Amino acid sequence: FAVKMPSEEEQKEMERRREDEDEEGEDEEETDSDGSDEEEEDEMPLIKFEALQADVPTILKDRVCTCFAASPKFAVFGTDFGSVHVIDPQLGAEVKRFEQHKERVVGISMDEKGDFVATCDDSGKVVIRSLYDEKKVLSYSFSRPIKSVAIDPEYSKLKNNKRFITGGKAGMLLLHEDKSVLMFSKTKQSVLHSGEGCVSVISWKGTFVAWANDVGVKVYDTKRNQRIASIDRPANSPRAEEYQCRLCWKDSKTLMYGWADHVVLGEIRSRIDAAPDEPDKYMQLIVRIQTECWISGIAPYGNNFAMLAYLDEEEGGKSFGDIPELKILTNEAVEEVSENIEVIEDYKNYRANDYHFDSLPDEGMYFIISPRDIVIGRPLTADEKIEWLLNHQLYEEAMDLGRKHEHALRKFSLTQIEEERIYFLLDNGKTDQAAALTPLVLQDKIPLWNKWIAMFIQKGAICNLAKYIPYKDPKLEPITYHQALMAFLVDDHKQFLKFVQKWENAINTHEVKGAVEREIQKNETMELNQVLAFLYSKTAEKRKALSMYLKLGRKEAFELLKEDPQMFSSVRDRVVEMISIDTNEAVDLLVEHQEDKMPIGDVLPQLKGHPGMEMEYLKVLCKKDNAIGREYGRRLVELTAEYAQQDLLSLLKTNPVVPYLEAMKICEDKKLWRENAFCLRRCGNVKAAMLMLIEKLNSVEEAIEVVVEENDEKLWDTLIDEIFKRKDPEHICFLLQNAGRHINPIKIFERNDWPSTEIPNLRSSVVKILSDFNVQLELLRGSTAILKNDCVTLLTKLRNTRKAAVLLTPDTITCHSCSRALSSFCGQDEEAMYFHCQHMFCTDCLADVFTGRIRSRGSASRRRRGQSSTTTSDEESKNFCPICHSSAQDDDHSNNARRRRRGRG
Repeated sequence: FAVKMPSEEEQKEMERRREDEDEEGEDEEETDSDGSDEEEEDEMPLIKFEALQADVPTILKDRVCTCFAASPKFAVFGTDFGSVHVIDPQLGAEVKRFEQHKERVVGISMDEKGDFVATCDDSGKVVIRSLYDEKKVLSYSFSRPIKSVAIDPEYSKLKNNKRFITGGKAGMLLLHEDKSVLMFSKTKQSVLHSGEGCVSVISWKGTFVAWANDVGVKVYDTKRNQRIASIDRPANSPRAEEYQCRLCWKDSKTLMYGWADHVVLGEIRSRIDAAPDEPDKYMQLIVRIQTECWISGIAPYGNNFAMLAYLDEEEGGKSFGDIPELKILTNEAVEEVSENIEVIEDYKNYRANDYHFDSLPDEGMYFIISPRDIVIGRPLTADEKIEWLLNHQLYEEAMDLGRKHEHALRKFSLTQIEEERIYFLLDNGKTDQAAALTPLVLQDKIPLWNKWIAMFIQKGAICNLAKYIPYKDPKLEPITYHQALMAFLVDDHKQFLKFVQKWENAINTHEVKGAVEREIQKNETMELNQVLAFLYSKTAEKRKALSMYLKLGRKEAFELLKEDPQMFSSVRDRVVEMISIDTNEAVDLLVEHQEDKMPIGDVLPQLKGHPGMEMEYLKVLCKKDNAIGREYGRRLVELTAEYAQQDLLSLLKTNPVVPYLEAMKICEDKKLWRENAFCLRRCGNVKAAMLMLIEKLNSVEEAIEVVVEENDEKLWDTLIDEIFKRKDPEHICFLLQNAGRHINPIKIFERNDWPSTEIPNLRSSVVKILSDFNVQLELLRGSTAILKNDCVTLLTKLRNTRKAAVLLTPDTITCHSCSRALSSFCGQDEEAMYFHCQHMFCTDCLADVFTGRIRSRGSASRRRRGQSSTTTSDEESKNFCPICHSSAQDDDHSNNARRRRRGRG
């Protein structure tokens, strides 16, 4: 990426070129340039920078900050005097101060919890101390200058083998492990890397350590004790000590660093098939960017990264620093934000290495450190963003932001922000948008509604606001609605009608009615008449309202009649007007009240000249009452045959009281053969109906449907004879295609009067009829098999039921004839029979009952069957309950009698 700001000379040259162009081109260029500058100026900052105050200015008054580290608990920085200062990271108040170093403090590192801090100086001294316990201090002195130090992130959690790493000008990266036992202090040193120049910076995250030397950046895995990555310093870059490398871990496996003008992001991954001499981890570079600025620090920023950019300028042969910038970049090198850090003083005297950059991403805090200033950057609060937006008249964005962060607002209220927005929109003529905001802003605040309704009326924009004015919760004063309605009464009668109906329960009806009556005298319109009728309907003048609604052709008249049927007396002679408004609803009302309020004798005379209305009225009337249907059925058929022939067949099918003989005559006169055939069927002459469909309509399909519905073999024979008599190949073909599911196709194939002409599709038709017949046979076989299976299942169930044990209570079970208890048979020679139907007989009573039944029916049986009755044996009497058996036989005799009568019929 590259975003380089133009110098003053370049800006002047651009202005001169614009002035030299013609007037039109100059206007366009100026417009674009102004818009561009304005857009840049109007871009809201994401981060607010402020220099830490409290004790920081005092500390840095006589010394400079040389290194810095921050945690959520404390921030720690070292100075060129060797002092180490612990401060509150948000306020800048000094918490502690340590004076153990005599030389310039060049490196500082904190563990993950922020409990321990390690510092180093140019003399080779390293101090590790607890920020809470002053007794926990370890001091190490080395014979070589130390330039960087990193403490184990888990230092505060470890009891033994506490570790830290140092690096310096000797070019060695050393791992130090504390092996102290009781009073004996012992430290083990291990060389992790050497021989590539000064180790200027170290960063330790989890089990991975990254460091930079003169050659490049290396990564070491402390868990596996192996180096897993080596990234060379960019080619043709300045000397390593001129622009220090800035290392930062985005997470436990992602390293980012900036060096000179290059940014690199690498991700540690596992190697799938590692060779024996290869580490099982490696680093994959995912971003490599060259910038047009020097990098003084880098830190994560969400999914992107933040970069402290140093820019230098030259003037008079001298180079000096420009205002540093905080840039937010994506991984694709797209610069999203660039913020000038203007609170830093004396920035012209600083170089890129004089700045430090640290962050607490989870806290949303970024620290920019110069030799004399510690600047903290925080994301803008909701109040600060809203203040900026309001100052730039970006009311819509301020309103959206206020809604989103309503609970976080301290300086502004949501109502205050949104009222400013409404003022702005009204002043700029955006009345629709302003009105749409009022429900959200004003809510149930009645004084605010009164204020803004008056404001919209004054601006001539009440039509935009009216639909948002509340009329239930809250309910405003009637005078407020009256003021709004009077504005509509002057300019817009349609809107006046709409809102009178909407606000009916909130307005003063009599005042509005008086105003409408006065306006009608000057300017009568349909809408005003509707308003007046509506207002009449809400008062005691409902009959006036009904008359006006009928005159206007409004369906509201029906609602009034439904509410008060007594008002039918006012419309007894206005039937045609009613039906003209809505035929269905009017007819339903007339039929509903035909017995008392609107008798038939009053309605039909008014409809004589309106056959369509008369037909609809009679259609509903005849359906409701069969007696009326028989009286007016002929008239209904005549009207339908004349004016709605397409509905006649449906009428004949659905109306059971139609006089079919008379209807048949009417259909014959009108040559409505399909309807005539239906009447013939209803009159019992199915054969004639079938023949009419064939002869008059040439419709074999409908004729077959008639025969199928009747399911009569003689009709099938007649139909087949008629089709073969006409010798129409297409009709024969259609018969073959559709008869196979209903008759035996042999009836057709055995005929000897087949036409001599070619029958189209004969082969396929024959195949279809045989196929349909085979399907019927398969269905019959399948149903027979199912029936047999069901019979076996049911018989098995019956057998199991008969074999099942029956639970008896002897004291409660008695003989059905002599009422003798079953328990009395115990110890006796007598026997009793208990049937599954829960009837019980002693053997003597059973014989008497069965013998009596045989005698009573013997003569009748002989007369019916022409044979002598058979005497039932004792064994047979034991097999059946005489009561249930007798009932079953009676049912059989009744069914046989009905079948014989049907056969004679």
